[in-house]
Parts: sequence; C-alpha cells; structure tokens
Amino acid sequence: MSATGGRSGAGSLAQMEQALAPVFERMEGQRRQAIWAFWRSLFIALLCLPLCLLPLLLFRPHDEGVVALTLAHSLGQSLALSPQAVSNLGMVLCLVIGLCVVVALVLLARYFVRHGRQPGWDYADSYKAQVFAQVCELRYPSLRFHPHKGIPWKVLDESQLFAWVSDEYRSNDYFEGRIGQTDVRFAEATAKRERKRLHKGRLQTYLQTYFTGLIFEADFHKHFHSTTRIVPADEKVVKVRGQSRVTLEDPNFERLFVTTSTDQVDARYVLSTSMVARIVDLHARCPGLRILLKHERMLLVLPSVRDRFEPRLYRKARCSQQIAEFVADVDAILAIVDALNLNTRIWSKH
Repeated sequence: MSATGGRSGAGSLAQMEQALAPVFERMEGQRRQAIWAFWRSLFIALLCLPLCLLPLLLFRPHDEGVVALTLAHSLGQSLALSPQAVSNLGMVLCLVIGLCVVVALVLLARYFVRHGRQPGWDYADSYKAQVFAQVCELRYPSLRFHPHKGIPWKVLDESQLFAWVSDEYRSNDYFEGRIGQTDVRFAEATAKRERKRLHKGRLQTYLQTYFTGLIFEADFHKHFHSTTRIVPADEKVVKVRGQSRVTLEDPNFERLFVTTSTDQVDARYVLSTSMVARIVDLHARCPGLRILLKHERMLLVLPSVRDRFEPRLYRKARCSQQIAEFVADVDAILAIVDALNLNTRIWSKH
C-alpha cells in the first residue's frame, strides 16, 4: 500500500468538519470580528486622513509666497526680529509643519495596522493552530503541524545547494512525523541575500529573494557515507573541497542536473537507475529542484511561488473548500515519499 493510500482512511472531510464543529463556531466569531475591525478602522483612517494633511494648507500660495512664510514674516515683524531671524523662523516653521504631517501619517498607519490588519492576522494564526493543526492530526495521525515553527536557517545555508548564504531568512508552517517507515519534516521558507547596485551614481544595498518555497527532509532508505549534491545544470555550482563531478548514465538527468559527491562509487550506489528516473519525474512537477544526500538523509529544496496553508479571511471558518485545499497541499507534499520510493527499505535499513 502506498503512503498516500494508507492515509486516505484516516478521516474524511465530512467527519473532520463534524469533529471540529465547536472550533468552527469560535473561529467564525473571530473571523467576523476581524472583518468588522478592518472596515471600521479603514473608515476611521479615511476620516482622519484629511485632518492629518490639514497642516499642508499652510504651504499654499499667499501674497507671492506661502502661508507659512507669511505667518513667519508677520510674527517676526511683531517681535521686531531681523530679516535673517525671520528667514530662520520661516524655515523652522516649515520643518515643524512637515514633521507634524509625517508624524500624524505614521500614527494613522500604525493605528490602521494595529486595529485593522492585526485582527485578521491573529485570526489566521488562530485558524492554523486550532483548525489546520487538528485537521492534520485527524487526517494524518503520525504527522504534526506547527504553524509557528520552521526549518532552521542553518539547514539551508549549510547544505551549500546555493552559491551564497542567506542574509535574511524566514520559515514557518512546519510539519514533522512519520509516513510509513520514513521520518519526514518540511516547512515553507523564504531566503534573501544582500546585493549591491548603482543607482543615480550611488551604491545601494538591497535584499534579493533567491529562494521561496518548500524545504523537505526525509530519512533515506539506503545506508551511505558520502555527501552528494544535485543542483540545476543551468545555475552556478558551489565548489566544495573534497567533492568532484559525478557523471551518471541517464541523459535526461545529466541535462537537468549537475551532481557532485565526496565518493563517486557511493554516489552511484545511492543514485540508482530507478532513483535517477524518479528524480527526473519529480523535477517535471517541481522545476528548480535541488537535493542534498548526507548523513543517510535526503534534503529537497523545492521552489514555489504559492504561499500554502494560509486561511482566507473572507471565507467562512467552516469552508469545505479551504479544508480540502489544505489536505490536498499536504497530500501533494507527502506524495514525495512515494515518488522517490523512500518507504522501500534496503536490507536492515529501518
């Protein structure tokens, strides 16, 4: 029986929805409050926006100048200030007015984020922790979902599957457990690196996203001692001391990937003809796939532009489609175990 097939009876959608009925009721109340908070805060922010911008009227033209400078000139005359002092007073007044506008806009934006957006984010966090986590437990008894955990940044950086390391890294929606005979863990992740560019004659530093997608790690089904890396053939290959290029017999695989390893013989043992064919098939579904085989484990880095496992505020809490999409996403990821035949154990490998 396949890993996917063995999980299908763990809980139907109807049964899960029935078991989660009290949770859905609480979530629906929180969802409606979040929607109300958003529109109420947006309405208040739009009402307050003209008040925040009102001081800008002091910059409108008046008597061949602007109102602010005219006020400064009048005040200077009443205080018998020198022309230079009047000029300085006008400059200070303009700066104060501009600063007041900026501070008012910042405070208004913070108000909207805190009272308008935050309730929606809190709802999403609660939904994942109370609904998706329980759906995962009911559907996949040996798998656990931790929305606020992630794969550590060292796993990606130390894999050397990219030619650089991350300067900013974020990972969440973490799953861990056992599928069949295979221990797995996976999570979504985004990694960025610092880049420099010349803009209008000045050197600027900015962050470039070089990876966003899924990091999947599993127990491998063979004993091996080598370290083997498989990266796309059209990208820069990291030169690692002690590793050399491995040439395999599959022309499709060689066209798609560059393989390096610390042990040529061991790498060919790990990358059997059937495994190579399975990796080629997986690449067709996940272009840009990268693989590290080390310490008898397999690490897969799968690029994706879609943010999975995120509930939508404008869907009812008890939305069957939303639950079905979560289950479908998890099923698709766990299908990697079957796609690479990881549950087939060799000799005494457990």
